[in-house]
Amino acid sequence: MKTVEIVQINSYLREYLEDLGEVPAALLINGEPVAVLMPTKGADLETISLSLNPKFLKMMEESYISLRVDSGISMDDLRQELGLAKDCTDKPEI
Repeated sequence: MKTVEIVQINSYLREYLEDLGEVPAALLINGEPVAVLMPTKGADLETISLSLNPKFLKMMEESYISLRVDSGISMDDLRQELGLAKDCTDKPEI
């Protein structure tokens, strides 16, 4: 993900970004959208990057479909696979 420090942006756009609020804004060239400014209050750069990453989004979609089709695994099975005790207070067996 590319990043640009706000100090490197002209003053008009900088003021606009500071007043963006909670609604995304499309940037247009000759009436055609070329980018979107989205408010990110409360999100870190990693969260933003993942939420826009096509590979990550595909993986999440496949996981969701798999969960709906296969019903996932039980907590007991997960604990056993990770080597955890049923009460999860023990450290994993190595």
